[in-house]
This record gives sequence, C-alpha cells and structure tokens, in this order.
Amino acid sequence: MTGTPTIYLPRPERQRPIGEWFIAQATYKDTEGHARPHVLAFIRAPGQSFKLAVAAPMHWGRRMPRARFDADGHITDMDTLAAGAVAQEYLNFWNDEKKAGGSGYRLAKDSYSRKAFPAVRKGAYLAFDGHGSIFGFRTADGGSFYLFGMVNDPKHVYQVLSEALLVPQGSRTIQELGADWFS
Repeated sequence: MTGTPTIYLPRPERQRPIGEWFIAQATYKDTEGHARPHVLAFIRAPGQSFKLAVAAPMHWGRRMPRARFDADGHITDMDTLAAGAVAQEYLNFWNDEKKAGGSGYRLAKDSYSRKAFPAVRKGAYLAFDGHGSIFGFRTADGGSFYLFGMVNDPKHVYQVLSEALLVPQGSRTIQELGADWFS
C-alpha cells in the first residue's frame, strides 16, 4: 500500500444488526509498480475482528466519487431499495437474462462489464446465485455509490465478481468504477 487510505464510516446507529462495517479507498502498487486505487469494504460480527468483505481495483481513469458527509463527518446512507435494484441489474446482465433494465436501472453503454462480457462469458460458465452485503453512501452531488460482490455457483470457474458502481443523481444508468474476479 502507498499513502494514507481514506476511510468512509457510517454513523454508529446506522450500522447493520449483522455487524459493523466501513469502506476504505487505498492505493496499492501492481506487479509492474504502477499505483492502482482500490476500494474495499470491511465488516465484523459483534465481538469479532474486521474482515475484508469486498475488494475492487478502480478501472484506469476512474475515481472514487466525493462522499456526502453529515455534520459529524460520517457518510450519509445509501438508498437501500436502489442498491438492491442495481445489484439485481448486474445479476440479470451477467446471467445473460433478457431482463436488461428490468430493475429500473441499466448499465452504461461504455461499461467495462459490457466490453468484457463476450470474452469472459465464453466458456466461463457464469451463473451468479446472488450477491453479498451491499455497502455504499450518497455522493456529494446526490448520486449513490455501491460496493458489493456477486457470488457464483461453486462449480463454475469464477467464484466472486466484485463491483464498485456509481449512479449519478437523477440517473438510472449504472457507471462501473471498478471490478475484479476472484476464483
């Protein structure tokens, strides 16, 4: 890791019953020595240590959106209904279902997932069963940032696809800021 990470912390009373969580943006050097921003979510069950829940490197040229903070410096809550719809749209897309836009949202035309789909889908046996917890916050301009991982059927090649997404205020288009595959 290089530099100091930025931490995005929700209000304590807004934490989930399953445990406390936070988002961090940190920069790591890749194998060629290039600095690469990553966004990570950590969660812990009551009485346990924090564990990495989701990690996504930012796509080249993409940046974390500015968060909206409350008066005490905590991130403001994401729209949980929209978060579920956005995650569903990614499930629909990667599972190659003909429900594109069925959630009320759609992937941006220049999305990295759209570009990668033909190559990745061929022979990868993708069939995401669902997604994990969704972490996120409202952005300074009124949009929403979401971070989650989609979980694949265990018999398939890729087990998890992490996604870092932005939905600008007033938009129904999902912009992909970062993503990564894990086996």
